[in-house]
Amino acid sequence: MANRVNISRRRFVQTSAMATLSARHIFAADTRATPRLAFLATCGKEQGVHVFAMSDTRWRQLHFVPSESPVSLALHPNGETLYVLNGVSEYRGLPLGTVEAFRVSRMTGELSLLHRQPLALSATQPRHMAVSPDGKTLAVAVDGGGSYNVLPILSDGSLRRVARSWKETGSGPVAKFQSAPHPQTIVYDSTDTRLITTDLGCDRLSVFSLGKSAIELATHTRKDL
Repeated sequence: MANRVNISRRRFVQTSAMATLSARHIFAADTRATPRLAFLATCGKEQGVHVFAMSDTRWRQLHFVPSESPVSLALHPNGETLYVLNGVSEYRGLPLGTVEAFRVSRMTGELSLLHRQPLALSATQPRHMAVSPDGKTLAVAVDGGGSYNVLPILSDGSLRRVARSWKETGSGPVAKFQSAPHPQTIVYDSTDTRLITTDLGCDRLSVFSLGKSAIELATHTRKDL
């Protein structure tokens, strides 16, 4: 049975702010669900995803599911699938990160694991992900290995194997920390045909134009913004 906790919005924000000091937490909301749902990922001593029911003045915890090193959350546009990015360096003995897909119950907020999909080989310590506006692909920024992965999304919300993977190149002015690329964030534009990314290792903002195949990637970069 879910552990039900009533807290005010102010208290929730204060608690989240304190959690930032010791753990990553990423928040996503589904405003179309009944009740309105909020999702909070925590790392550290308690690793997993908390589900809250949202109201104007109160937040009520409905559900919690364990998840290994959840560093980013992304909700499918239809509100029925939640993706959890696992910021790990190894999975089943191989050097790669993973993404978990959960079915979301709109009535109870319960999360049911569909599956855990590995990223490309050597794509370790992923940092951020985004679902395309049309809900057909999931893009991931990978710190370890300095790369990006794109996974197709099936009609039931589950993920297929990585369809596109490419590496970032370059370095930054601080050799100790920027000797290689370190992609940190990734978002789609409204057309579903371009990805906008940030790279901490190169001090770079890039725009990737997605063609019909993995090799049709045009990069537009502006440094020292």
